[in-house]
Amino acid sequence: MTDDQMIIIEPSEKDFVLGRTLDTGWFQFEITDIITKPKKDDDKKTNIVVTCSCITASDSQGPCAGIEVTRYFSMDEPKWLIKFIKDGELGEVAAGTRLNVKALIGKRFDGQNVPREYQGNMQNDLKNIAPLGKFTNV
Repeated sequence: MTDDQMIIIEPSEKDFVLGRTLDTGWFQFEITDIITKPKKDDDKKTNIVVTCSCITASDSQGPCAGIEVTRYFSMDEPKWLIKFIKDGELGEVAAGTRLNVKALIGKRFDGQNVPREYQGNMQNDLKNIAPLGKFTNV
């Protein structure tokens, strides 16, 4: 390729919301991915990483459907993941049973976003979750 040739890109709608911070408030989300990843500070421990995609059409800044919010849960302390599941009514959880966390992919819920600064950058942070439609219009 020479310098005088055009370089063409075809951005998608998602490219325009990538990295954008949502307003503070309640939005609808869908769980789109769940993976495990070693903790940054201790490679012997593992986090469950839950990626949620906003499905609310817009906020005061414009379109927001597709904005992703990621939550990290320690596998050593499942109580926080259990609280997340119970608060959003995402599935049944009982002591002494096994739970396939991947089964949560596709589940929808209301999430309260409270943006926060992390390492000099603003990021979305889900402070609370609730069953779909409790705080938003379905």
